[in-house]
Amino acid sequence: MEQAFVIMQIGNPALDRVYECAIVPALRACGLEARRVDRHNRGGLLASEIIAFIEGSDIIVADLTNERPNCYLEVGYALGAGRSSHVVLTAREDHSPDSPNHSPGGPKIHFDLAGYDILFWARDNLQGFRDELVKRVTRRQQLGI
Repeated sequence: MEQAFVIMQIGNPALDRVYECAIVPALRACGLEARRVDRHNRGGLLASEIIAFIEGSDIIVADLTNERPNCYLEVGYALGAGRSSHVVLTAREDHSPDSPNHSPGGPKIHFDLAGYDILFWARDNLQGFRDELVKRVTRRQQLGI
């Protein structure tokens, strides 16, 4: 089975639920095995393992929820390594300035990635997020990346 690497905040129960209920099933529906560094590392240096996951994955799903610096760093590495067509960016909907739930001074997508196509999801519609993630991943697979 082909591999997908998931970049996201770890150690957050609410985001773990998003991973388990939406991201993993969406990737599985696309024939991909989801990998996350906290669950699939081999005991080596984490930075090296993250680089190997980024470089060796067919798809990279990067959730930018909660503005985690490590997530931005890993996305930056993926883009710099020429993997941009493999990356699907996601974030909780309140991070979008267009969301009625966005609050000035609250969490947001930072300017360096704000211009990219980002799939925003809502806590109360994980099925909708899953369905849209399947569409986006499938599109990339059809392009033969």
